[in-house]
Amino acid sequence: MSQHASAQWLVTYDIADPKRLGRLFRYLKKQGVPVQYSVFLVDATAAKMDSLVMAMTPLIDAQEDD
Repeated sequence: MSQHASAQWLVTYDIADPKRLGRLFRYLKKQGVPVQYSVFLVDATAAKMDSLVMAMTPLIDAQEDD
């Protein structure tokens, strides 16, 4: 897929800490549409998704969260 072609991405997560869960939920709500608990539909290019993943990295704990 081209870096500039838009696609729909399904973003799912499982966050152990309620504080981190709230922060990630508020962030993703600005980026996409909540479809179900901890599931978002994001319409973005591959480049935009790369930047979204980078922005989410400090919001999660890689040891505790999925």
